[in-house]
Amino acid sequence: MWHAAVTCQISHENTLLAACHRNAISQNDWVLLTADSPSDGSLIDALNLNTPGYTGGVPSDVVNARRLLRFSAQVSSVNGDGSITLNRPVPYSLSTNFNLELHR
Repeated sequence: MWHAAVTCQISHENTLLAACHRNAISQNDWVLLTADSPSDGSLIDALNLNTPGYTGGVPSDVVNARRLLRFSAQVSSVNGDGSITLNRPVPYSLSTNFNLELHR
């Protein structure tokens, strides 16, 4: 299985991602964006930031969980600046602290 690190923070509703090894990605490829849950629970907080009634707290089964978040999209374009454009926006704001990866 092929994968590449995402090398920039992802803003909510963004379709543009910077990734290393982008030469292995082609237009129309389907990719899976994954994010890991660090021990501080910050991924859970980031995903629930705008959820009414969310007060924080992390269930023990998601601490240090690998590939806790998964988001599938199709590559619309591979750009000359090292980025790729997805066919739909990522519904979260994600930091590179979450070990963001693209899998094909």
